[in-house]
Amino acid sequence: MAYIGVPPADRTSGARVRDEFTADGTQVCFQLSQEVPGSFESNIIAVVENVIQEPVSAYTVVDTITVGLTSISGTFTKNETITGGTSAATGKVIQVNTSNIVIRVVTGTFQAAETITGGSSSATATVSTLTTNIGRGLNFTGTPTNGTKVYVLHQASATYNLKPAAGSVTPESLSENLRTFTVDKFTATASQTAFTLSATPVSVKSILVFVDGVMQTETTHYTLSGTTLTMDSGLAVGQQVTVVHLGFSTVSRTAFTDSSVTTAMIADGAITADKIANGTIIAADVADGAITTAKLNSTIDLSGKTITYRSIVAGDIASNAITNAKIADAAVGIAELSATGTKDATTFLRGDNTFAVVAVTPTAVSSQANTATDYFALPSGTTAQRPASPAAGHQRYNTTLTAMEYYNGTNWTTAFLAPYSVEYLIVAGGGAGGGNNGGGGGAGGVVSSTFAILPATNYTVTVGAAGASSSNSRGGDGGSSSVFGVTAIGGGGGGAETSLNGGAGGSGGGGGYPSGTAGSATSGQGFTGGTALSSGPPYNAGGGGGASAVGGNANNPNGGNGGAGTNSYSTWATATSTGASGYYAGGGGGSMENGTSHGTGGAGGGGAGGSASGTAGTVNTGGGGGGAANGGISGANGGSGIVILRYTGTQRGAGGTIVTTGGYTYHTFTSSGTYTA
Repeated sequence: MAYIGVPPADRTSGARVRDEFTADGTQVCFQLSQEVPGSFESNIIAVVENVIQEPVSAYTVVDTITVGLTSISGTFTKNETITGGTSAATGKVIQVNTSNIVIRVVTGTFQAAETITGGSSSATATVSTLTTNIGRGLNFTGTPTNGTKVYVLHQASATYNLKPAAGSVTPESLSENLRTFTVDKFTATASQTAFTLSATPVSVKSILVFVDGVMQTETTHYTLSGTTLTMDSGLAVGQQVTVVHLGFSTVSRTAFTDSSVTTAMIADGAITADKIANGTIIAADVADGAITTAKLNSTIDLSGKTITYRSIVAGDIASNAITNAKIADAAVGIAELSATGTKDATTFLRGDNTFAVVAVTPTAVSSQANTATDYFALPSGTTAQRPASPAAGHQRYNTTLTAMEYYNGTNWTTAFLAPYSVEYLIVAGGGAGGGNNGGGGGAGGVVSSTFAILPATNYTVTVGAAGASSSNSRGGDGGSSSVFGVTAIGGGGGGAETSLNGGAGGSGGGGGYPSGTAGSATSGQGFTGGTALSSGPPYNAGGGGGASAVGGNANNPNGGNGGAGTNSYSTWATATSTGASGYYAGGGGGSMENGTSHGTGGAGGGGAGGSASGTAGTVNTGGGGGGAANGGISGANGGSGIVILRYTGTQRGAGGTIVTTGGYTYHTFTSSGTYTA
């Protein structure tokens, strides 16, 4: 075939090659072993589990990029999304190698020297190089199932570069057959729709179709498939069909004009010694730096030639001709330097061209401005790793306290401490049972929440005392417990025959016989007590209120039971070995005289009522004391309160009895004290 301008340059894919992959159920893009010519999907055959896939609809051929990496931290994973720190470009990882990864770009354009980050692995690295792999990516529209086999067969094919130089083709350069269009003419038979053309048009838009001289519209009146022209409806007998082919299929060659061939038009290594006549190129014809390694053939025949060696002298080098770019990395060693002094691993080159030892002392770096914008590293260690003999002004980071600290000459003091959260359980002291037909004592109030505390701060902890009993009168109220400014109110004392009504408190005391009313409770901290019988015998009193239930009313024949305490903090009780079977703050039982049974104590340390003396509330549970039946007998004391603090992790503060278990550290105060954060 003739050609216009430059002769055709053929590229072929070579012999058939097969790539084989095993799908992992997530990967949709695979790196091919060689380029698909023209990135045309039809130049490969893709097979999934022995089923040939349809090009374009089932898969496409895309470009991939090999990203050279330095400063790698972590391990990138296949099919994760990476993001450029500067460009914000994104890409999918296809292949992970030791010093590079292969990706398919999703959005944006990655840049050299930027940091990339893996979306799922969190690995990071610096981009050193970006190499585009044209037509090397096989991208499926769906995701092949895990474990399926994917085969890719590269077909032998070729592409042709027939583009002439700009402006080099003129009408006179074309032969006569290139100046006219190909024309096909047909006479239709009855209802004929298909006509065979003499040549294959490039597309349906590269022909003009006329029926009896009237131009037809493509796709509306006709379609094209290869050389077959199909009309939208059958023609009548004798109608004339004319098809004009736009363009031409034969080309001719024209000569190059002077200076029309540029360096970019010459393939690397294309100019060999055989292409140059002897003596035609002299030194004056070659511009400085014009002949690069890429312009030379890989093999230069110097047979019969003489190469004369001559040392380069100063006169051969133009002023300032040798720049940093002309000196290879690491080409200048210590031996090439003229500096005086000892040249070894302990010395540095000074500005006066001498080698000297640089001694870095505290004095040398003190009183110097630090212009860094990232960080200054301090010594770091646990509390146990503090220096044995510190001096005032020493600073370090305490990993136990997660805080900066300094030595003030006497103690280590923390600085810049952030608050941390502490949960607290406050139980007040339980009220005492009443004497002489007395009601049960009310349980101490219960309060629990969280508080943000400041490290290196002292907080006062108050534990409420047990309510004290007395004969023939209402039992004493329990003492209040408090911490962080939060107070749990002590339990109300149980009523007696001489002071009938139960006392108010965290939980209310039970009413004394006869007709004693229940003591009221503090909202959110406990429940009311129970009431006494109005007449007897029997002479039975009401039970004290508990943290989770009201005290029982007296009946015939029994005294009122103490209200149940709370087991919402059973985990705390188990961890600190406190409470009563996981409960806190049970109400005391009411007394019974001439009846069947006295009131039982509520779960959580509540004491039972008596037919004579009652039972005291359990120590450090906040339980109410039991009421006493007969005159002259004191009601039972209540149980003392308790304060428990806990926070996640290992010990950070001091005070109370300390135990670390279940991911928490507990500080238990069974008496008043101080918590140091």
